[in-house]
Amino acid sequence: MHPTRIIIFDGSCRLCTALVRFVQRHDRQGVFVFASAQSAPGDALQSRLGIDALESRTLVLVTNGQVLTRSDALVAIARDLDGVWRLGTLFRFIPRRLRDALYAFVVAHRHRWKGHGAGTPPSCGSGRPCAL
Repeated sequence: MHPTRIIIFDGSCRLCTALVRFVQRHDRQGVFVFASAQSAPGDALQSRLGIDALESRTLVLVTNGQVLTRSDALVAIARDLDGVWRLGTLFRFIPRRLRDALYAFVVAHRHRWKGHGAGTPPSCGSGRPCAL
């Protein structure tokens, strides 16, 4: 299957890169591709879509021309993961306002919990770095 979903993430956030690695491990269909918001491909895509993932402090999922952010992006990502991780889609039944409040809390504390700095960049398979 050809990748159709692009995840734009903060490459200087260790929690974000850990999420990318998690998605890679559980994306057996290979539908996701990844771009750091700081990379040339990530920056070009953000410009084309009129978004700024770093300024808005959000993970971005681009799927079928639709841009999803914050908890909506996480719920949509869960839908395409393998096994029990698909249960993450059940969060869609929690009101968006509450989901996004939890998302904002995690974003506000992410560097304290996991640290800041790129560390080891995620691999997109076969040892190649993530890029479009």
